[in-house]
Amino acid sequence: MTVLDLTLLFQEQRIPEPVSTDLMRDSAINHHDLMNRRAVNFPKPPLFDEPLRSAAIAYAEAQERLDALRHSHSRIAGIIAASRNTLRQSRAAFDTLERIKSEMLPALDRQSAARDQAKAKDHAKSKQAQGDREE
Repeated sequence: MTVLDLTLLFQEQRIPEPVSTDLMRDSAINHHDLMNRRAVNFPKPPLFDEPLRSAAIAYAEAQERLDALRHSHSRIAGIIAASRNTLRQSRAAFDTLERIKSEMLPALDRQSAARDQAKAKDHAKSKQAQGDREE
């Protein structure tokens, strides 16, 4: 148990108030020894270790490429969404045109048939009138 642990426990009132000074002293010594041992047993690596430095550079470059790909992906996703909306609108317009065509075609056919009949009648009348003139 370290001095910091004891201080935190004391502040949270988890332990009774008179804390043994021997415990505090022993804890401080143990903490100091532990720190010294760590410094000896775990030396820090040099700051400019070449493999570590090249790995850090490669990581940073990979991170930049990943960010660029994410940006491209979001742009492509936006383009796809806009294309889908355009396709949906085109389908709706096509369906509307098909509906109008199906409604109007019979009426146009009737008009065309009536026009053809009128032309045939006119043609028959003109032939009859021409035949009457010849007689």
